[in-house]
Amino acid sequence: MDQLPELVEHFRRHFSLAVAYTVEGTPRPVTPDLGLALYRVTGEALTNVARHAAGASTCVELSFDASGVRLAVTDTGGEQSALAAEGSGWGLAGVRERIKRLGGDLVAGPSGSGWSVVVSAPT
Repeated sequence: MDQLPELVEHFRRHFSLAVAYTVEGTPRPVTPDLGLALYRVTGEALTNVARHAAGASTCVELSFDASGVRLAVTDTGGEQSALAAEGSGWGLAGVRERIKRLGGDLVAGPSGSGWSVVVSAPT
């Protein structure tokens, strides 16, 4: 999970995404499996923004509370890019299963004019 800021920066530089990254609450260590799952969810969600919402503003919000961790990746909507034809479309389904095995939940769907991917998991 320590690599999330680097991942966000990668998408800023290489895909020209306007991505804000925030952390709320007191960060604490998570299991390696959960950290990897959150990293992969972030990567899949930002890849989907690059493919399906070019020009969108995007927020990656990581928050901690007494019961666990929450990751939300939301965008404002945009234009499909040439990248839309790439990939299988199964990325979020794969990470959803991983999150469920860890006792968490992943919800993805329309949010305003854009899209959101939200993960909640116990720590």
